[in-house]
Amino acid sequence: MSEIEAFEVLGDDWRWGHDDQGFYVVAADVARSLDYRDAERATRLLDEDETGTLIVGTSQVSRRMKVIYEDGVWELIFRSSKPEAKAIKKRVKSILRQLREQGYVISETATSEQLERAQAEIQSLSQQLEASETEKRQIVAGVNKWQAETDREVKLQLDQKDERIQTILDNAEKHGVPYTKLIV
Repeated sequence: MSEIEAFEVLGDDWRWGHDDQGFYVVAADVARSLDYRDAERATRLLDEDETGTLIVGTSQVSRRMKVIYEDGVWELIFRSSKPEAKAIKKRVKSILRQLREQGYVISETATSEQLERAQAEIQSLSQQLEASETEKRQIVAGVNKWQAETDREVKLQLDQKDERIQTILDNAEKHGVPYTKLIV
């Protein structure tokens, strides 16, 4: 059995729980809040992995219920035309836009502890980025060194071949052999 807790969402109590697939809410609660006729109709709109049937309850009562996992809740909110759902959609879109434009979002209600954790995470990521940049510079320097050595080796080999060809041509001329016979 999964233990559930009630939290107020969109003016209604939603019964929430957690299992190995993640957070879920009782489908009937979501359907009622978002003006779907019933839980069955709401869950038909979702992918198979967004719903489930669990034995859920409190310490007094347990029963088999249709549940909706987090992705399914978002799907139903985004499909809803209820004004409260529209407000949530607008906020989510605003957050996504801010992430795209700035690369981060800071909540107006963030606590100093949350901001300190975010700052520590930024500092850690900055250090990882600097380490990656240092490693990249070292790799580029190694590649450049290898390329220069390879270029020198190729030039040396070409120079040696040129010398051998010149020696052959000089010997051919010395013995009266025409160049055309050397080419054939």
